[in-house]
Amino acid sequence: MKIAFLTSNPNTSLIKPLMDYFSEENIKTEIIDTNNLSKIEEDYDLVIVRLLNPKWLYLVQFFEERGIRVVNSFRALSISSNKLLSNLIIKKIGLEIPKTLFISKREINSLKNFNFPALLKPIYGRSSGIEIMNASDDLIKVNEDKIYLQEYVDGELIRIYKIGRFYKAFLDINGHRETIVPRKIIELVSRCFEKIKMEVGGIDCIKSEEKWYFIDINDMPAGIKHIENWVEILIRYLEPILLYRSHERRDINKASPHNEEKKALFKS
Repeated sequence: MKIAFLTSNPNTSLIKPLMDYFSEENIKTEIIDTNNLSKIEEDYDLVIVRLLNPKWLYLVQFFEERGIRVVNSFRALSISSNKLLSNLIIKKIGLEIPKTLFISKREINSLKNFNFPALLKPIYGRSSGIEIMNASDDLIKVNEDKIYLQEYVDGELIRIYKIGRFYKAFLDINGHRETIVPRKIIELVSRCFEKIKMEVGGIDCIKSEEKWYFIDINDMPAGIKHIENWVEILIRYLEPILLYRSHERRDINKASPHNEEKKALFKS
């Protein structure tokens, strides 16, 4: 049994607790650092992905094409890292997003009925690179040819995290403070995650008076560590995956005891 962590930051606070747990269980673990890709063709039972830059997503697809179980999936990662796609999914599920525009820079002068201040967001990536635009004139200084603009909504920032079927919400004010979210919201958020096939993730929303606006989806967010016993919850979710892989290896070895090629492929 061997598990790899695909990451651009081996020191992230999410990886070490998991590696410590697997080490105690005598399960081999490796770090696949995007700065050193010599290990990508080795055999793994599971690859846990923690990437902040979408330019590395082709590696996730590479593992999937090799038949290696990946958490999260390439589909989940590629959609969540693309704000145009993730907001489309959010709206199709029935959740609301702030008023949003996706235009070319040459269309700036034709902006009408759009309220400022607004947030200028990169299409790809997480929360980095977001800028506040106080007026349409501010957009003239933007270097990007394509502009993704979202009206600023004042309210409480709430982060909803999921590990498998486990959900927990936190109010992001003076640190993470656990809060209650209406069941209907959780049901719609769950459908959103199912649609993109995300197993461990988070979704950010703004509660403004009685309305909820959803603004971002994140895979394997650092904020899940605010969940009490998050390591145990995640391990319980991963156990059936690892058990299935273990049985799969055993069955192949039984069915083809003399097939050295298959045995090498599934060696522990």
